[in-house]
Amino acid sequence: YTPNAGFTGNDSFKYKANDGSNDSYVATVTITVQLYTLYLPLILN
Repeated sequence: YTPNAGFTGNDSFKYKANDGSNDSYVATVTITVQLYTLYLPLILN
């Protein structure tokens, strides 16, 4: 899963699995996308 650039919040999708003969029930996946800030170390000479 890759959210759109700048997106934060809840997202979801539904899917079914199939074994070649039968479908499963529909399952729902819910994802919460949070802002992530990468802190890099400060290196001084």
